Parts: sequence; C-alpha cells; structure tokens
Amino acid sequence: MKTGKPYPEEDWHYSYVGKPGLISVWASEKTAPGKYYVYFLPLEPGKKPRYLRSSIGDLAALGKDYTMTTARTQYLFVEDDDCMADADKVMLMFEMGYTK
Repeated sequence: MKTGKPYPEEDWHYSYVGKPGLISVWASEKTAPGKYYVYFLPLEPGKKPRYLRSSIGDLAALGKDYTMTTARTQYLFVEDDDCMADADKVMLMFEMGYTK
C-alpha cells in the first residue's frame, strides 16, 4: 500500500499493507476542491469491519496503480479484479453501509 520504506509493525498503517479489499474515492467539494479522500476497506472475514481513511490529497492513476499523496503519507493501491470474489465485495459494501 505504501511505496518507499515499509511501515514498522507498530505503525497503525502496517495492518493494512498487502491486504485485498475495496477502495472508495471521494472528491472534496467544499474543503479543498480538486483534492480527494480514499477509503480502503480490507477483506477480513470473521473480524469486525474497519477501514482506512486517508487525509485529503492528490490522486494519480497510472494503468492499474493508484497513488494517493497526502501531506504526510503516500499510499499505493493496485487494481486487481481477481483478488476477491464478487460476493466478498458486496459483503464489504454492506458491512460498511455502502448499500441502499
């Protein structure tokens, strides 16, 4: 999830590194137009649902790689449609309240 030096195990980001999951990108409409937030929902069956929410920043896409750069952190997400079953994707969206 991060380029460069890996996070140390005691850093809260570390528990999200290398996990399959869904990303949801939200544009900032009022706080900082032209900037984005990223939510990452890791697939962790049997655990309480959780998510990573980035600070506001710049989003860049290159092929299937998405880089989110905030004031203090750079995240790298790689698109992989085969990393989880469609049923797991629906389950994550449901658990996090993304369904109507």
